[in-house]
Amino acid sequence: MVQVALVEEDASLSARIVEVLSERGHQVSSFSNGAEALLGMRAREFALVIVEARSAQLDGISLTRALRTAYDSKRLQVLLLCGAHEREETLLEALEAGADEVLLSPFDDHDLRIKVTSCLAKRGLPPPPTRVFLREDTARLPCLYGGYELLHILGEGGFGAVFRARRLRDGLPAAIKLLHPKGNDDRAILARFFREMQLLERLDSPYVVSVLDSGFEAGRFYLAMEFVPGSTAAELAQEGSLEANTIARIGHDVACALAKLHAEGIVHRDLKPANLIVSEEGKTTLVDLGLAKEGVDRALTQSSELVGTLAYLAPEVIEGAPASPASDLYGLGVTLHELATGERAFRGPLLQLLARITSGQPLPRVRDVRPGFPVELSNLIAAMVEADLEQRRADALTIAQELRAAFQLDRRPS
Repeated sequence: MVQVALVEEDASLSARIVEVLSERGHQVSSFSNGAEALLGMRAREFALVIVEARSAQLDGISLTRALRTAYDSKRLQVLLLCGAHEREETLLEALEAGADEVLLSPFDDHDLRIKVTSCLAKRGLPPPPTRVFLREDTARLPCLYGGYELLHILGEGGFGAVFRARRLRDGLPAAIKLLHPKGNDDRAILARFFREMQLLERLDSPYVVSVLDSGFEAGRFYLAMEFVPGSTAAELAQEGSLEANTIARIGHDVACALAKLHAEGIVHRDLKPANLIVSEEGKTTLVDLGLAKEGVDRALTQSSELVGTLAYLAPEVIEGAPASPASDLYGLGVTLHELATGERAFRGPLLQLLARITSGQPLPRVRDVRPGFPVELSNLIAAMVEADLEQRRADALTIAQELRAAFQLDRRPS
């Protein structure tokens, strides 16, 4: 049970906040002003303080400053409630005072739950238990969940499931990633989830799926993303080799997506056909950043863990080097090779697979496997899957530009 201190003068708003948080299993203690709350905190330990920015007798900003002299954010989170009419200077002052989150009013219950969940996640606290448990059971679909109607399952895995959904307030199609409740106590799964959420919220690219919403509902964390209609590149590959222009368009769009990630200091780490959705119009969208990592992944060099899908991992990553933009481009090259030849570049039992990737033996050029294939694209793919890092093409933006020029691709932004 999480102890929450609430400082709110408006009795009706206070009662509403108490009701919402109590439903989530939190224990809420209400105080009429900041001075009273400061005294109350001497007798009880709280994990979170929710306070109105401009309350009487020690307002929220002053209370935050006082709390930060005695508590750091690992021990105590502060959520400041600010009216939407407040000036920008007030919001900056609140953050400078040490507030961890700011919630603008008027706000709905969903906004409140998201902010509280975010605060508690920063403290490393698991979400409260709830009586509701949504199973990946198609017999119970469609059903309502967190402002969305879940329609059917798009995919399942150890983390949970992804659902096709519809946003209730406007009917917007969406894809909802729901973590399995057992993931609530798994720090690695939660870290991966929050990292994907933060990265998607930060990125702005027509070639990367965009995030709509996120939060905690019915005992589960969720991430709502735009629904991208089309087929995965993996599904297209099962139908046989693709036309060169189609492969060039896919390579261009994914290279544009990677150029944006790499410019932001992000490495994708799991480039493969299953993570690419190709629309009927031919536009490709990168849809999964679950393994993406900001900065160089030094942790990988300190353990035997391999992150990503083996058949698309660069040889240096398998040998223990950190994932990098160059390894992302290798994964793209292997993907394009597969789309061009109709067969996986690397396959077989695990040990044979690892030995083949790390052997340094080059893949057969696409043009040798498929006579008549454009030499420019064949050479580019070969340069992207070069085992020698010194020889490998590893600049995503340049690759996108070359593909656009060689195949006269338009710059369709959407």
